[in-house]
Amino acid sequence: MPSNDNEPSPWASSSWVLELDFGQPSKANKEETPTTAFSNTTPFSSYGESGSRLVVTCPVVVESEDDVDNKKSPDTFVGRGASVIRARGEDDKDVDEETGNDNKINNDFKYITMQGTKTIEVTPGGWTLQFPPGGKVNRGRASKLRFYLDLTTELERNDVYLPAGTRLYFAANAWREHEYENGVFRVLPLQVSLTEAQKVLDENLSHETGDRRLDGNDPIETLKAYKDIAALVLDRDRKRAVLRDALDKDGHGYPASDDLPEGPWPGTTEWLTLSENNPIYARVPKTAKTKEKNKGGDGSSRGSNNNMLQQLMGDNQYDYGRVGSWTGEAISSLLVDDE
Repeated sequence: MPSNDNEPSPWASSSWVLELDFGQPSKANKEETPTTAFSNTTPFSSYGESGSRLVVTCPVVVESEDDVDNKKSPDTFVGRGASVIRARGEDDKDVDEETGNDNKINNDFKYITMQGTKTIEVTPGGWTLQFPPGGKVNRGRASKLRFYLDLTTELERNDVYLPAGTRLYFAANAWREHEYENGVFRVLPLQVSLTEAQKVLDENLSHETGDRRLDGNDPIETLKAYKDIAALVLDRDRKRAVLRDALDKDGHGYPASDDLPEGPWPGTTEWLTLSENNPIYARVPKTAKTKEKNKGGDGSSRGSNNNMLQQLMGDNQYDYGRVGSWTGEAISSLLVDDE
């Protein structure tokens, strides 16, 4: 059958807006890290130590073309078979199919400092989707989206500093439309079960509706009440653990919400849904400037997260760590929301 010219191509490029929040990690994250040297601590101890943050909006274009650079020298985190992701330029357009007009999207990459407005510049990088194990039992589980971009300018606000040459790594859970629906369906009973367990516990501890044996009028009855409450807490904690395990599942978990950002992504006409508040990791060159910023009062370098194995292997060219979080939103989805 001839193809319908009006149908979108599964290989069409798409535009997304990334909101990058650089600074000290706000909480631990179970995401698989790019190498054993990566962790949820920062690449060097001075990074974001004051609590300063740098938030910047970065529009990108996701393409299906092969990332030639990654073919020559595959990045171990992204893996082989990567396609191109790049900064969205002035020549990139998003045309409204009904009006034929170009939907203007601000190509930002700018942030404000005490020294004025600065612009982040990045080279094109590579992205891959790593799928979960097959079979009916794994329906609804996430694929792993991974990509990287290299800074060609330094990024700096107060003590949030990354030099040019830093490779930024991005990780997220992702679901195509059908898998997202399956995932929400599978995790919903676990969320309801936890909510109910928490509700029963709260009611028993409430001053108005709670277990009156906890008032302490009868020591024997109070002891029995404590045992009953402990059983309710244990039930709640077990159901919470089951839910957490379902959301993790070795990095291929089910979605934590039925309202996550979605939009077109090359590979199929089905839209892709992304998790939110995802980690940004960095491979930071040990340049002279980085070391100088990372010296203590005695002039000694401090805070490197390289592990002992890497030191023995002589891989001491970089500092590794987590430098922030990110969330993505498809430009086409944003335009629909605006309407």
